[in-house]
Amino acid sequence: AFVVVCSCYVKIYITVRNPQYNPRDKDTKIAKRMAVLIFTDFMCMAPISFYALSALMNKPLITVTNSKILLVLFYPLNSCANPFLYAIFTKAFQRDVFILLSKFGICKRQAQAYQDSESIITRLCLP
Repeated sequence: AFVVVCSCYVKIYITVRNPQYNPRDKDTKIAKRMAVLIFTDFMCMAPISFYALSALMNKPLITVTNSKILLVLFYPLNSCANPFLYAIFTKAFQRDVFILLSKFGICKRQAQAYQDSESIITRLCLP
């Protein structure tokens, strides 16, 4: 199933990166986000798949007890990581991080840029 999903995402990525296809900036960002999400899915599932395939070939590298521990440790990692990965890519999250870091004296220039753009939007939206 992972190979099928991965191949579909690769096809989408290739379509977006194709020079004949006139990609919008948003399409490229989505393709990059998908690539990161697929990579993290792969990294979370690779240990489980590796040991499962070795057991399938009658050459188990770990015991059943250790495989249960491996499943408990690695299987939920992807589910835990995805909300953070989706959040990290949003502009609102990045803005909040820069504003928080600016309160500690770090990244003041980026935080100021976000605050300046917010004040411009506020002035345009208010009557």
